[in-house]
Amino acid sequence: MVTKLATTFNQINRSIGIFDVILHDQGRKVLIILTYSDHVEEKEVNPSFVFPDLKDAQKKTHPTSWKDARERTTLEIICDTEGLPIYVDGHLVGYSPLKNRVDVLPGWHKVGYFPNNYTEDANVLTSKEKIMNDILVMGRLDVFVDEGDHETIVLNYQTLDEEVIDYNKRFQAGTWVGFSLFFTMIVLMSWGLA
Repeated sequence: MVTKLATTFNQINRSIGIFDVILHDQGRKVLIILTYSDHVEEKEVNPSFVFPDLKDAQKKTHPTSWKDARERTTLEIICDTEGLPIYVDGHLVGYSPLKNRVDVLPGWHKVGYFPNNYTEDANVLTSKEKIMNDILVMGRLDVFVDEGDHETIVLNYQTLDEEVIDYNKRFQAGTWVGFSLFFTMIVLMSWGLA
């Protein structure tokens, strides 16, 4: 009977190729060895034989929110003067020189020496407030950062005072030119009526 069983398994082994039969202990025991495949197809990574590297081992989880799925986006802010407050989007991030990069969301950001406490609507400002608003805008940079990028921003505070003085001179010159043109128009209109 054992011989008959062995020949039956051998026939199966030949036709299917997945069973091996071994007679053991003088034919009293039959061992069946199952072989699922003689050849493992070559893959880029065979997950059955990959041992994790302890340095790279991290628990893989789905991000709980879109913020967790983002790549790190940073700004490195360099300033030519020490001890100045540096604001990003109206929030104080530190005093120059900043030792670490500032983590931000991807998109447009306002980087400067002054907080954004000035209004965006120029129609509600008086002339002195408009001048002050323009000076504050000179101390600010608008920066666009893509997701996963690292941008370096250089703020030149020492040249800012020269820009403010130049702006004031141009504004005063424009005021005098505007007043002169207005006065000339009044004189010409009164001469034409006379």
